[in-house]
Amino acid sequence: MGVTIYDVAAAARVSPTTVSRVLSGGAAVAPSTQERVKDVIERMGYRPDRVAQALRRQRSAMVGLILPMADYPASMALLQGLERALARENISLLVADSSTDSAGDPIETASRLMSQRVDALLMVRGRPGAALVEAVDREQVPLVLVDSGAGEHLVDTVRVDHAAGIRQVVRLVAKEGAENLAFLGSGTATIIGMEQLQGFSEATADLSEHTTTTLRIGPSTRGFGQTITEELVARSTPPDAYVCGSDTVACAVGATLDNATLDNATLGNSTSDNATSDSASVGSARPFEDRPLVTGYGGEAWTALVRPALTTVRIPATEVAEETVRLVTRRLDGLGGDPIDILLPPTLQVREST
Repeated sequence: MGVTIYDVAAAARVSPTTVSRVLSGGAAVAPSTQERVKDVIERMGYRPDRVAQALRRQRSAMVGLILPMADYPASMALLQGLERALARENISLLVADSSTDSAGDPIETASRLMSQRVDALLMVRGRPGAALVEAVDREQVPLVLVDSGAGEHLVDTVRVDHAAGIRQVVRLVAKEGAENLAFLGSGTATIIGMEQLQGFSEATADLSEHTTTTLRIGPSTRGFGQTITEELVARSTPPDAYVCGSDTVACAVGATLDNATLDNATLGNSTSDNATSDSASVGSARPFEDRPLVTGYGGEAWTALVRPALTTVRIPATEVAEETVRLVTRRLDGLGGDPIDILLPPTLQVREST
């Protein structure tokens, strides 16, 4: 049997009613007593009944999530991780999509979620303004920023070190001999893109003087990847490595490169008077032999299934979800203290595309 509120009360030398008051916000409880009860809760690992707690607070036992489903590289993995972690706490998830094509005023979105009496609010890849922070403070709803960069407001944050992820990629392609690097990302249009661009600039600054770089900034779409790749392969000296800010763009880059390689092979075989049938068959049998290096970002599951399998940077979505829920439950348990900022490293998954 787990730790009960009566166990906490006995260890803290207070009544169960006092523990309940501390958990609900500490009303009419002396600060020294609050601290003693909170210390015991942490030490004993007490986990309240979330449903009963929500009923006492006239809340919903739900957490609101503002998530850009179409624009966040690991949205599905993050969503699944949050749902699993919250389910262990008997908390449900209420999702509002903030993708570019369906986004509204973030204050209106947050207000709509809070009107459903959510116990806490999570905001993915967005920095709240002062008005939003004030709104959640008025409702006494804990706010956690998820992969939103280091904001200026003092709220709990779980971040991913995207600059470090791109630095890993640049070191990898440089080690493989690449000297003409192209970076395709969203740039300052998004927090992730801005951090990726920072990582690319930092990493390439440490490479040899013979290294050249090309920057192309645009949306994380297949169309962007295809258009830019067609432009770059037409150069007299095309890139020998494409560092992409998303798996979607990288997949488009790879497909465009493969089509260009096959087109050139077909053209060469049909126009060469001296080409033998053997050399033609060898040239068309290995279209990826001289293919530039291509890397993605996000770590989507399908990146292992494309051919060649895509080297990518995995966003630690499950770890982000677990840390986010840990912060939420800490605040719901009445454990105060300074805002907590957690920074998690991404991991490089090296595959055939490099």
